[in-house]
Amino acid sequence: MVRVLVPHQDYKVQLWNNDIQAFQGINFDMFEQKHWSVDGKAVTDFEANFVVNFLPDEVAVVKMVLAPFVEKKQSLAELQHKEKQLDIQGFSEQGEVMFQYKNEAQNVT
Repeated sequence: MVRVLVPHQDYKVQLWNNDIQAFQGINFDMFEQKHWSVDGKAVTDFEANFVVNFLPDEVAVVKMVLAPFVEKKQSLAELQHKEKQLDIQGFSEQGEVMFQYKNEAQNVT
């Protein structure tokens, strides 16, 4: 079992395959870990966990690949700072309230 600490979750794990002379993607688990310092500040890091099997006197080469194409999720703090707005536009002839809702965090207008 191999554990590698990484600064964010946008990584893929590859292992060198001698048979094909190339790196291949392997299955791995990515764990998010939150830590709190004495002053209460939260710090988040990530841990990639995967299994590598090799024989005695054999070398295994692991490559951690930054994967910028992975869709990033916004944190709750980022979402809370986005602007939300609800404006009343008027009333319809049937007496219904017409409004416009805007939420930048959800990209809704």
